[in-house]
Amino acid sequence: RDVLIRRRNRVGFTGAVGLKFTGTNGFSMTPILTTDTIDTWNETETIDLVNDTARFNPGAGEEKGPFVLAMSLSRQVGDKEQRVMVFGDADFISNGAISPPRGVYNISNFTTINGMFDWLSYGVVPVDTRRPPSRDNRITLVKESIPYVKVGLLGIFPTLLLAWGVVLIARRRGK
Repeated sequence: RDVLIRRRNRVGFTGAVGLKFTGTNGFSMTPILTTDTIDTWNETETIDLVNDTARFNPGAGEEKGPFVLAMSLSRQVGDKEQRVMVFGDADFISNGAISPPRGVYNISNFTTINGMFDWLSYGVVPVDTRRPPSRDNRITLVKESIPYVKVGLLGIFPTLLLAWGVVLIARRRGK
């Protein structure tokens, strides 16, 4: 989370709702993602944003301020901790949201998804499949051996393939 803030990255939510936490069932809540504090409110009146302009109207029950868009919940159940993540937009994990058109915004949906699974699994999943590099990953040829390699790859190897093909065709015709 701190890396995202330092890099000024954002998480792209196309149709998010603000979440409210009532504090029931022993869960403790930590806000993960919040909206900006400037010009943010829950719009309840304007439906057609193409032909109409949204205006803040406190008389219609609209609230202004930052809203929690994602939260983590945790509680102790016996000797184990139960963890839950709640997001106000289910589409942020879709293919379109993970890779939006290049240069449109600086979003980090994929990083957020990885962080979510890392937190839910106590850092155990996903399995780290990285391996140390193999030792013999280089081929060193001296300049004098290149003609021999060329004869082998352009002459001997194709001749062996041709001979194998002729033998294969002859055996199939014989049956």
